[in-house]
Parts: sequence; structure tokens; C-alpha cells
Amino acid sequence: AFIQPTDFTEEVFRFAENVRTVKLLKKPVSMKDAIEELERGMIHDTMVRFDWNQTQAAKELGLSRQGLIKKLKRYNLYRGEDS
Repeated sequence: AFIQPTDFTEEVFRFAENVRTVKLLKKPVSMKDAIEELERGMIHDTMVRFDWNQTQAAKELGLSRQGLIKKLKRYNLYRGEDS
């Protein structure tokens, strides 16, 4: 059996969000940099969740497959970075 997101309490999700927020606040970043970091993280997490299936990940993210491919290249995201 696998652990599902529903197995976690709300505190776990809040903690994860707080860690991300603190990470962003540790160094001065522009809004553009912060948005790119968020986008890169979301794309990476979604790709891992869908075992790097571009079609499924693009659908989940609300992107076209070609749009996702461009973003993967832009952020240098490749299979094998999911560790």
C-alpha cells in the first residue's frame, strides 16, 4: 500500500508551505525569480508524480504538451532529478 495525500494531516501541508515560504524569504529575490522557482518546483513535482509522462503532467498542470516541453528545457528538468 502507498501513502496517499489524504493520509496526511493539515499540519503537514501547512509545514510544507511554511518551509517553502521561509526558503524564499531567506534570500532577496525578485518576483520573477520567485515565480520561476515556484513554477519549476510545481513542474518537477508533477513530472515525478506522473513518472515523467509528459501528456499526463501537462494535463494536470493545464499546459499543452509542447508548452510543458518548453518549460522542461527552460528549467533543465530531466528524468533522474527526482531523487
